[in-house]
Amino acid sequence: MDFIPMVITDPNIMEPNAISGQLRTRNFTSTFTTTVSSVKRLQEADTTTSQISVRLALSSAEAGTDIAGGNSILPHTEFSISNNTTGEITAVEITAQTAITIDDAPVPTNIYNSSDADAVYNKYAIYTARCRIPDYDYNEQTIMKKYFSNTPKMCPADAKPFVFYPKIDLKGFSCIAFDQNTFDKYYKANFSKWNCTYKETFRNPKYQVIDKHYDFGKRLPLVVDSCPRKEFLWIECDLPGTGGKEKDKYEQPLMLPLVKPVMYPLRPNNFGKKPVHVLIVGLDSVSRLNAHRQFPKTLKFLQAKKNIVELYGYNKIGLNSAPNQIPLLTGIQYYPAPGLRSRIDNTYFDNVTRFLWNDYEERGYRTMFYEEQWHYGLFVYPSLKGFKQVPTTYWSRPMMQAVDKSTLKASGYSWCIGPDFPAKHYLDYTYNTMKILGEDRPLFSYSWLSETAHDDINGGHRIDKYFEDFFAKMDRDGILNRTAVFFISDHGFRFGSFRTTTQGRYEDTLPYGFILLPESYYNENPKALANIKANSRRLVTVYDLHATLLELADMWSEGRVTRTANGYSLISNVIPDDRTCEHANIGFQYCSCFESQPYDRKGRLATSFAQFVLDSINHIVEKNNATLKCHEWTLRDIDDLTRLSEGELWTDIFKISLSTKPSAQFEVAGKFIQNANKIGGVEWKLVADIDRIDWFSSHAKCVKGSSYERYCYCRE
Repeated sequence: MDFIPMVITDPNIMEPNAISGQLRTRNFTSTFTTTVSSVKRLQEADTTTSQISVRLALSSAEAGTDIAGGNSILPHTEFSISNNTTGEITAVEITAQTAITIDDAPVPTNIYNSSDADAVYNKYAIYTARCRIPDYDYNEQTIMKKYFSNTPKMCPADAKPFVFYPKIDLKGFSCIAFDQNTFDKYYKANFSKWNCTYKETFRNPKYQVIDKHYDFGKRLPLVVDSCPRKEFLWIECDLPGTGGKEKDKYEQPLMLPLVKPVMYPLRPNNFGKKPVHVLIVGLDSVSRLNAHRQFPKTLKFLQAKKNIVELYGYNKIGLNSAPNQIPLLTGIQYYPAPGLRSRIDNTYFDNVTRFLWNDYEERGYRTMFYEEQWHYGLFVYPSLKGFKQVPTTYWSRPMMQAVDKSTLKASGYSWCIGPDFPAKHYLDYTYNTMKILGEDRPLFSYSWLSETAHDDINGGHRIDKYFEDFFAKMDRDGILNRTAVFFISDHGFRFGSFRTTTQGRYEDTLPYGFILLPESYYNENPKALANIKANSRRLVTVYDLHATLLELADMWSEGRVTRTANGYSLISNVIPDDRTCEHANIGFQYCSCFESQPYDRKGRLATSFAQFVLDSINHIVEKNNATLKCHEWTLRDIDDLTRLSEGELWTDIFKISLSTKPSAQFEVAGKFIQNANKIGGVEWKLVADIDRIDWFSSHAKCVKGSSYERYCYCRE
C-alpha cells in the first residue's frame, strides 16, 4: 500500500493547488511536487461526504523509477482522501494502475486533452463500492445555451380541433359523442347538413407480414350518441360547399375503448385484496436529466406525490430500443447471440418466449400494447414478421397505421393531426380504457410514445402537457390510487453534437425512470417503499424492472416472484452495494459506472485502437458483400480516448471516439492486450458493438433496413 503524507492549506479547497510531500513504497521514498489538476468533493446521494477526489500530475526527478511494482510510472493518478478540520492529511491511499506500454515505452495520459471541457460535476447520482455515476446539473447554463436552447416546433395553434370524442357509458359502453361548443366555435356551420359516416380500422390476417398492414371496413352512417361495438373508427363527413365551391371534407380518427372478455378468471389471493392496474408509459430517447428539462409540468405533478421514486442509476443494457425494451418485456437478453433475436429470423414472435402480458393475462388481467412509429416497431424493424395473432387484449396498431398514412398528417405539419400530436389521442385511449374497466377489471398496459422526441433532443417538451393532463385525470378520477405506474424511457438521446460530449455519453446510457405504486399497497407493505427508495441509488436495469413487474402480477400472493435469473424485484430486495455492470448484465459500452481517465489521443495507443476500429467496420461491410455499395472508411481524427475504472479498480478497457472519411462519428469500447507477437506489442479486442453517433439515415438508403445500415455510407 502506498501513502503520501501531505498538507492541504484549506480542507474545503475546490480549486487546483500545489501539494508537496513524499511518495513512499516498499522499496524507497521519493520526494515529489505535484500539481493538483482537479479536486472534487464527493457526494453520496444528496449528502456531502468527507471524501475529496484529487487528481495529481506528478513532477519528480525520479519520475521514471519503478513504483508500486509497475515498470513505469504514469504521469498522473487519481484517488480519494478523507480530511479533518485542520486540513492536515497524514495518509492518502493511492490506487495503483497497470502501466500501458507500446514497444516497451510508457504511454502517457493527458488530462487536458478531453474533447469536452464543459462536463463538470461535484456530486454523484450513484456512489457505491463498484459503481460511481456522476450527477450533472441538468440546468447548467453553458450546456443549456449550447444544446437545449432551441424551442421545438409545435402543432399549429389555429388548426381546427376534432368534434367527435368517446363518451364512457355508465353500463360500460363507449359511445360517439359530439362537441357542440367546439363545432360552433371553429366550424360555424349547421351540423345537420353534414353527411357523416365511419368505417372500422382493423388488422387483416390475409397479409404475409400482418403487422405491417391495416384495412378499412365498409362505410356506415354515423349516429351521434350511438355505441357501436367497434373499437377503431375512421370518421368522414361531407360538408356542403359554399359560394359555388365543391364539397369540403372533414375526417378524424376515433378510438372507442371496449370492455373485452378475458381468457382467464382473476386469481384469488390470500388477503382478499383487489389487484391494481399496472401501467408502463414511456417516451423514447429521453435521459433522466433531459426528463427534468423537458417535463417540468409532469414532474412537478408526479413529484408532489409522496410515494414517487426516481431511479438515479437506471442504466440501459443495449444500443437502441429493441435490446432495451424487449428484455423489459421478457426478462431475457435480445442481443447478441444466443439472445432472443437469433431465434426469430423468418418467423413470428408468437410462442417464441413469454412476455409480461402473458403473465398478467393468466392472472385475469386485460392487456394492452402500443408503440408509436410502428414502422420502426420492436417486432417488425428492420425485417421482422411481428405477430401472427394479436398478442394482447387491446392492440391499436391498425389505427396508428391509419393515422400515419392519412391526409391529416400529410397536410400541414406532418407530425400533427389537428392542433395536437397523435400522442395526446393515444394517451387518451389508455386513460379511457382504464376508466371503462373500472375497479374490478385490472389492466396491464404498455403504452410507448416516440415520434415527438426520437429525433429531437428537445422534443419531449412537446408532450409535457399531455403527460401532465394524463396523470392529473387519472388522479382526479381515483384511477391513480389503484395503479402501479412505471414512467420510463429506454435510453437517452443517441445522436448529434451533445452526444459527443462527456455528459452526453452519460445521458445516452441513463434513461429516466420513475415508479409510483398505490399508497394503499405501501400501507399494507411499508418495507416495499423503503426497498424501492434504497434501490433508487443503486445500479438498476430493465431486468430489475421486469422482475418487479412479475412480482406485481402476484402482488398479494405469498408465492410471488421476487428474483429472476437476470434481475432483482425492487420491491422485495435491496440491490447489493457492490453490484457491477458485469453482475447486472450491462456491456462495457453502456456501463455508466466507469469513471474515465483521458489519454493522449494523438499517441500510438490511440492510433493503434482507431485503426483496429476502422478495420472492424470495413470488415462488417465486406462480409455483407456491400463494398460496391458502400464507401471504405478512413480516419479523419481521433476525438477522444479514455481509460475506464470501476470504483477504485482500473481496467484495461478503453473507449474511443473517432471521426472518419466519409463524414461519420463512431464510438466503441475495447480491451487493451499486451501481446509481444503483435506489431508494437499491442492487441485489441472489442467488448461491444461499434456505435454510430451521428445521423446516418440520409446517406445509408442503399442498404436501408439492413443489420449493417449504420456502417454504410452509400457510394450513390
